[in-house]
Amino acid sequence: QSSHSEISEVEAISESGTRVHVKDTRVCHEYTNSGLPKTCKHTPDGALTYPHLGEEIVLGGTLLAFRAEVGLLSRNIVVEGDYDARFCPLADLADDGVTRLSCNQFGAQIFLSSPGHESLVGRLSNMEIRNGGQAFRLGRYAIHWHMVGNIRESFQKNCSIHDSWNRGTAIHGVNFLRVMHNLVYNIMGHSFFIEDGVEEYNRLEGNLAVKTLPSMNLLNTDQTPAGFWIVSGKNYIINNVAVASRRYGMWFRPERSVTGTSVNTKMSHHPINIPLLDFRGNEVHSNGKYGLRIFDIYQPYQHSTFQDQLIWRNAKAGWTATVIGRVSFDGFIAVQNGQHAFESRATTVSRWDETVVRNALIVDRVSATLGLS
Repeated sequence: QSSHSEISEVEAISESGTRVHVKDTRVCHEYTNSGLPKTCKHTPDGALTYPHLGEEIVLGGTLLAFRAEVGLLSRNIVVEGDYDARFCPLADLADDGVTRLSCNQFGAQIFLSSPGHESLVGRLSNMEIRNGGQAFRLGRYAIHWHMVGNIRESFQKNCSIHDSWNRGTAIHGVNFLRVMHNLVYNIMGHSFFIEDGVEEYNRLEGNLAVKTLPSMNLLNTDQTPAGFWIVSGKNYIINNVAVASRRYGMWFRPERSVTGTSVNTKMSHHPINIPLLDFRGNEVHSNGKYGLRIFDIYQPYQHSTFQDQLIWRNAKAGWTATVIGRVSFDGFIAVQNGQHAFESRATTVSRWDETVVRNALIVDRVSATLGLS
């Protein structure tokens, strides 16, 4: 978390897409509990005060781009929680300058649940949910896929979820769901949340999680939240981006056994022993502690590989794996992370070739420009 936040409105974008013209610039040094900037001061001429750098650097023969993430919040179809004018007559405005935020943190939710495989078809596409989620209420997330089983015909694509009081998208007791190319911004609690450990063959691809904030009314883990919280490796986690989480970009946390509502199922699942299905191509940067966290024990019964992760400028370390068995990290690029590129406490294997970091590019400081940005 930086010591300041500089906010501007986009006035125009050049036809080439290479230049952005901004106006109404404010520098903010404090935040409310809901993550909104306060004590902001306008710059005299609307110009930017601090450097905001985007650059490409060749490192080890590889061209790397270090740039801010850009996502579109607005959609034509909007589901918006009532800010409650009676009790919140002076409701705060969200960063988009449009959404009025509920002072009692009670927003909109979409809940999809039906007992039995394929008993439900939900197709959410190109819609916006704002002032969503309901704080202090279990299961009342902005979008909640809940205990259906197999839902091969369902998907959530190109949706925007922002300013939610209770998580972004929860994937709970469902399989074969496609969650692709969604933007989740300014969320209390985990932004993308795979819940109990029985969830299988779900595909999270091309999603962007920005600004994940702590929540003190959910699981203990939501107090140290992640853009992506994943408890089973038997899912596709591909080409996602997690940035500006207060704690972790991605948190892979395989439990010893299933948790939550799924403890009542007849399945015998031990997520700490389930191999990875496909975990590759993700990017995590500018997060408050770790880019990728594997915690606490992961001992898959088959060799598993985390593949091709780009990890840069996370506050403490690029990635960490507390106790691991037959796990490898292949093609990782870690640049300018705080204290360490990689941390690990122990491995349980007896052969050196079973736990490996290979084909990695690890860089401390690349230039004065990036170092001072």
